[in-house]
Amino acid sequence: MSGKQQPKILLKSRPTDDSTAGPSTGPAPRRTPTILANAAPQIASSSRSGDSRHGSGSSKPLPVTTAPDPYSYTPMDGSLVLLKNHNAINYRTLDFLHETNQDYVVIGTIGMPGVGKSTVLNLLNTNLYSPEQSDKKADNVFPVHSAINIAGENEVRMHITDDRLILLDCCEPVFAHARKDFIQHEQDELKKLMILLRICHVIFVVQEEYYNIRLMRTLMWAEMMMQVHSELPTKLVFIRNKVIPRSENHDPRERVINLYRQMFLNTPSCSVTSTSFGGDSGAQEEEIFNYIEFPVLQKGDSVVVTEHLKETILLLRQIVYAGRDTIMAHNCSEKAWGQALVKLIDCPESNFFIDKYEKLKEKYNLHNHVKIVEHSYRDSTGLHFVE
Repeated sequence: MSGKQQPKILLKSRPTDDSTAGPSTGPAPRRTPTILANAAPQIASSSRSGDSRHGSGSSKPLPVTTAPDPYSYTPMDGSLVLLKNHNAINYRTLDFLHETNQDYVVIGTIGMPGVGKSTVLNLLNTNLYSPEQSDKKADNVFPVHSAINIAGENEVRMHITDDRLILLDCCEPVFAHARKDFIQHEQDELKKLMILLRICHVIFVVQEEYYNIRLMRTLMWAEMMMQVHSELPTKLVFIRNKVIPRSENHDPRERVINLYRQMFLNTPSCSVTSTSFGGDSGAQEEEIFNYIEFPVLQKGDSVVVTEHLKETILLLRQIVYAGRDTIMAHNCSEKAWGQALVKLIDCPESNFFIDKYEKLKEKYNLHNHVKIVEHSYRDSTGLHFVE
């Protein structure tokens, strides 16, 4: 029996262990290094090096993670696809959002195909003060279609300017008539508008005529169908593009503005007015209505900025920047905004009205599949709906 105990005695004669200590009085056995046991590799390294500075109290310093520089941004040379193929998110585009910046404004566009939504966003990004140093490619960040896009690219493109304006160009043919399933098409339009009302601070309502009844009706429906209202209302800017100068006697601009005021009078989630700047003289600030008219522009890659066009662009920027301090006070970071967009797209909230549309769509598709049933007591031309 004593010969069988000798291997246990031989195991204790290791160079790192104390050979004179017994099994009960010896040091605790070394633990297996794991993710949680960070001290184990430090002790082993100290025993090999023999330097007390590398002990458990003074381990090798980890790289310090500094906060992102609030003035350092990744510039965007052009526009990138943000949403495509029925709200599929391009996550690579979200990498251009800053980690901690809260001084930004999200601007979206809605309108019929071919009214000039991309052109208005390009004009907003135009360098007005140094036109000789302006880059044409930088100014035309959004592609302008030469013809009406009937089939539709079904995408939303994003560009972030140097002063942190997040521009969203809705290239999908919203309010178009290309699809035969009008219920599904109308439902998609309402979903798109509800998303824009949730994620945008400013929305450009671009039209060629004074009043598009279908566009305004769908916008009001989307606003009423929203079940969540933020503390900061979305600013609506009504833009009439491709305006031909007329005499003042036949200009119904004031009547259209009064019509818009009455339409959005009791809408808590939308705002149609802005506060103009008081200036250096300290004059009292006045409230202006968000309505702008753009003249007809010549077709081509470059746009000649006339004095009248320059004043129009400056007025549009004044409306956009009005109340930016209030927006920044309610803002989260740009990254948090992107995460909220992902959650809104991937995990949509239940909506009572959208559920009603789904049931209506099921009934519509059910009654669209008809068959002719011949009976002896019924006319052969009669139609019988599938139950």
